Amino acid sequence: MENLTVQKGWRGNGIGHALRPEAERFCKESDCSKMILLSSTHCIHAHRFFEQAGFRAGRKRGLVKYCSQSSSWLFEVYRH
Repeated sequence: MENLTVQKGWRGNGIGHALRPEAERFCKESDCSKMILLSSTHCIHAHRFFEQAGFRAGRKRGLVKYCSQSSSWLFEVYRH
């Protein structure tokens, strides 16, 4: 999954709280080994949101090289 985001005008309405568990359910059913979230450093509200859901910063370091213009969000799911 990539670019999992809720548009600014819709944030605070519980959409992210509904989507995140569904993404986790999909990953578990697909036998994924981990979920990795990349977010822009200035998205503090998003960091808090995912930290409250059990994501932890600092365990890995993400490096990104963009091949084209895209959103600042990248949500990748890796299989075993």
